[in-house]
Amino acid sequence: MRVDRAAPPLVAHVVHHFGTGGLENGLVHLINGTPPGRYRHALVCLADATDFVRRIHQPGVELIQLHRRAGQDWAVLARLGRTLRALRPAIVHTRNLSALEGQIPAALVSGARRVHGEHGRDVFDLAGANRKYNLLRRAIRPLVHRYVPVSRDLAEWLERRIGVEPERIRQIYNGVDPLRFSPRQGARPDLAPPGFLPDPALVVGTVGRLAGVKDQATLLDAFARATSGDAIPQARLMLVGDGPLREDLEGRARALGIAGRVWFAGDRADVSDLMRLVDIFVLPSLGEGISN
Repeated sequence: MRVDRAAPPLVAHVVHHFGTGGLENGLVHLINGTPPGRYRHALVCLADATDFVRRIHQPGVELIQLHRRAGQDWAVLARLGRTLRALRPAIVHTRNLSALEGQIPAALVSGARRVHGEHGRDVFDLAGANRKYNLLRRAIRPLVHRYVPVSRDLAEWLERRIGVEPERIRQIYNGVDPLRFSPRQGARPDLAPPGFLPDPALVVGTVGRLAGVKDQATLLDAFARATSGDAIPQARLMLVGDGPLREDLEGRARALGIAGRVWFAGDRADVSDLMRLVDIFVLPSLGEGISN
C-alpha cells in the first residue's frame, strides 16, 4: 500500500465488534466530528460490524473486518498485524479489554503511537478485579503510550489496580451535544405508536443496549410494581435500544401484564427526539464506565 506522506495522519480504531452500543456511538461522533483535514480514520473490527457503521458520515473511512472466531483466536492478531502494516497508521487506538490484545501487533508498526481507551469494565467483571483479566492488562501495559478512560473512576482504577503511571492517563468524558439534547418546549414529539400515550401521560424511559449489564429486566419489574392495580393509569414505559435480550424482555413484559404499556422502540437514530417524550429517565444498569 502506497502511503501519501502529505495526507493527514491516519488513526486506526481497533474494536472487537461494531454494533449498537455506547462505545460505538462515541466513536461515531468522534469520527464524524473530526475537522476535515485534521485526521484520517480507519475502523478495524476484530470480529465484524453491523449496519450501525452507516452512522459514520465522514468520507473516506475504511472499514476492515477480521472475522474473529469465537473463543481464543490467536490468528486474528496475525491478521491485524498485516492490516496495520498495510495501513501504516500514525495512531493505533484500541478500546476496552476485548480489543486490548491489538496493542501487541500495533507495537510492531514503525512509528505508530499507541492509545488504549477504557469505556467500562468487562461485563463479566464489573468491579475490575478479575485476576486473569488484570494480569493481561498489566502484561500489555508497557506497550501502551497513553490511556484514555471516560471517567475518573476508571482513571483511578487504571492507576491503582493496573499500575499505570498517572502521566500516561488522560481522562476525557463522553461528549454530549447540548444543541441536540435539550428539554422539550411545548407538546411532546409525535413519535410514539398510535394510541400508546394517553392524555395526560406519564412517560418513564431508558436508553441502552438490551443486554444483561443494562438490566432493563429490573426496570420492567419496578414499573409493574409501581403501576399495579392501575395505580398510575397514565404511566407508560419506553425502552430505546436493541440487543440479545429483546425477546426475553418482551416476554417478561407480557408475563408481568404490562405489555400494553411498554414500548420497545428498538435501535434508533433519533434518540435526542425520543428523550423529549420522557418525564422520568431511569438508568438501571449494573455497571457503566460513564453513561451516555
